[in-house]
Amino acid sequence: MGTPRDTRSEQTAVVIERLREAYPDATISLSYANRFELLIAVVLSAQCTDARVNQITDTLFEEYQTPNDFASASEERVAEVIGSCTYPNSKAGYLVGIGEKVLEEYDGEVPDSLD
Repeated sequence: MGTPRDTRSEQTAVVIERLREAYPDATISLSYANRFELLIAVVLSAQCTDARVNQITDTLFEEYQTPNDFASASEERVAEVIGSCTYPNSKAGYLVGIGEKVLEEYDGEVPDSLD
């Protein structure tokens, strides 16, 4: 993974290169149309299969498409929609909170960088 004297970004670059070599055809199996949908799908994927998440997001994204939709949603209703995944009540709270945070801190757009 590099040497202890390498910077974090240098170590990260080495790890990413090794992963690309080991998994040259890696793809993501979650269904999404934009960064916001991917973020929501990734949250739902904790302790849940990607196949189940894709079933849930088909329905979820019909009702909630934007950060504003999630921010203004009731946690109870979101929990109903995502009820077939693990920990729906907790995840519903996270999804509403993500909508709020993306609206308040990122002007409604999920950033494409870590900065």
